[in-house]
Amino acid sequence: SDISMAALSSLMDAGTNVFIAGQDFGWDLASLDSNANGNARTKSFFQNYCMADFVADGSSSNSMLTPVSSEVLFKSVPASSITAPYGSSYLYPDEIKPRTGAKAIFTYNNSPNKVGAIRAEKNYKIVYLGVGLEQLTPATGDAIVAITRKWFDNEISSVEYDELLHSGATMSPNPASETVRLLLAAPLFGGRVRSEEHTSELQSRQYLVCRLLLE
Repeated sequence: SDISMAALSSLMDAGTNVFIAGQDFGWDLASLDSNANGNARTKSFFQNYCMADFVADGSSSNSMLTPVSSEVLFKSVPASSITAPYGSSYLYPDEIKPRTGAKAIFTYNNSPNKVGAIRAEKNYKIVYLGVGLEQLTPATGDAIVAITRKWFDNEISSVEYDELLHSGATMSPNPASETVRLLLAAPLFGGRVRSEEHTSELQSRQYLVCRLLLE
């Protein structure tokens, strides 16, 4: 409803992080189908707050949810079959497209042209899945929720550590346990210099919280 949409957008404007999972959410808000409940306002909310464009209602052919291999946060989540807990006649995994500033994190059947989930960071963070958690295996659903919670709580970083290391940066010492100094060959982050807490994988399978000194 317009009331709940206004309440949610106010929370997001104030910096509240949001996790959304469910088929037909995008269809209902943004398809403008005659059988849906959406309108121009809900479509705008979907595009500008959920950071996605609605592409298609999907079908049972979208049978697997697969992580995007280049996605830093969610790439290790196991792929999952997509079930129809409400009956085979009610299987419509939403196909979406990330808007500028958002990233695809899962696709259907490992097809880059069929995006099933995105994440984005503005003054809030959002993770949006075009399927419900109840449609996924427990291992996959639990992993998605756990990683999302850590990202929301800044336990892991949305800064692509591996991308930094391959962007002409040099790192010392390596391996390290507390402080890592990165010397960047080109300005990053719009030319601004920042020193922040980030989570990095330093020659270990354990994720360590380290201070990256960006120069």
